[in-house]
Amino acid sequence: MLIDFEVSNYRSILNPACLSLVAARPIKEHQDTNVIPGGRFDLLKTAAIYGANASGKSNLVDALVHMRWMVLNSVSKEQEELQGWHHPFKLNPDSIGKPSQFEVRFALHDEVFRYGFQNDASRIRAEWLFVTRKKGEIALFVREDDDLQIHRREFTEGKGLEQRTRADALFLSVAAQFNGPLAGRVLGWFRNIQPLHGLWDLDYSEYSMKMLQDPDRRDRIVDFIRSCDTGIQDLRIRARSGAGREGGGPTPGVLLAKEKSERYRSDFTLLDSVHGVYDGDRMVGSVALNFKTEESAGTRKLFWIAGVILDCLEKGGVAVIDELDARLHPLLSSAILSRFHSVEHNPMNAQLVFATHDTNLLQSGRLRRDQIWFIEKNPQGASELYSLAEFKLPKGQKVRNDASFQKNYLQGRYGAVPFLESWGGLDGLREESGGRL
Repeated sequence: MLIDFEVSNYRSILNPACLSLVAARPIKEHQDTNVIPGGRFDLLKTAAIYGANASGKSNLVDALVHMRWMVLNSVSKEQEELQGWHHPFKLNPDSIGKPSQFEVRFALHDEVFRYGFQNDASRIRAEWLFVTRKKGEIALFVREDDDLQIHRREFTEGKGLEQRTRADALFLSVAAQFNGPLAGRVLGWFRNIQPLHGLWDLDYSEYSMKMLQDPDRRDRIVDFIRSCDTGIQDLRIRARSGAGREGGGPTPGVLLAKEKSERYRSDFTLLDSVHGVYDGDRMVGSVALNFKTEESAGTRKLFWIAGVILDCLEKGGVAVIDELDARLHPLLSSAILSRFHSVEHNPMNAQLVFATHDTNLLQSGRLRRDQIWFIEKNPQGASELYSLAEFKLPKGQKVRNDASFQKNYLQGRYGAVPFLESWGGLDGLREESGGRL
């Protein structure tokens, strides 16, 4: 489970920005649903990030996804493939030549790990892995440029791999590649981060299509789509006319199992959605509609992302979603959030970190103050991150749990909203909200 993530000097984020999923002890609401109880600290199941357009929401989410990509790919990629992996803050002359830094803390098999690295445009400048034992943190390895210090008892799997680690590759990834058991477990945690983008939902169609073909799992995805009031009663895969070899072609299952996501994008005619046919209030039959051409964009998105979300809920892990609400009705965004908060639907304590503009989630009362995060740019153009739990009102008091989060946010009382200087027709609203929307 994710404890916290910190990033600095990455895109619009200059100073360290730390997103924490540690539940604030003074906050007691939704304790049974939104909180994962633990020993030294409790963890939150979800975190929502709000902010104006170009405030840095996507950059924060992308930073965690970028860290995951580096851990999983830095060893296998050639140097030329890693071109452009350094994205420093460019609005400050001092930061351009400095490395970006990423650090994550997570709980895995009753142990707490802290892993991070620094990289610039040509190499890994620093890297470290710590584990927490009863007596405190132990450094499993610490790397500074070419100097690599390894704990000989706690991380014996790293011995002898110093010379096998390229300057542009992560030592953790090298140790995992050589079947280091501890490094492999840490790498597996990163693999269980499920990145999603609400505007590129088509990229995740492979997950949903494979789940639909699995006899043991298809009911889960169909039930999910049915429960979202789409009118769909069933989903069926059918072979395209002329597909495959002469004589009828392969069965849909054989065809789809061998295809990559790019092929799925051209094979949407394989999928039909089944709807009821009614004579008044009485259902008299059913009809199959072409999913690609006869379902709404929102329904299609819901299905494409459903496989990743349900897989995360089933196995545990961290779903990281940018633009969760794109093309979705607010109640559907709320339904996805509810799945992660549900003890029944989330038995493995999967977590969801998402960026959104859907302020209805603030009004519904489903989120605690420590689950609500805001990001906005300072006058120098750098993104700054803060939570509603730590936000101070003008007189220094904290936000009450019974405050109208949605109304106050839209009125600009918490910041992280666009400042509109001369938009016609909005003068009255600007005056009411103190000049902010």
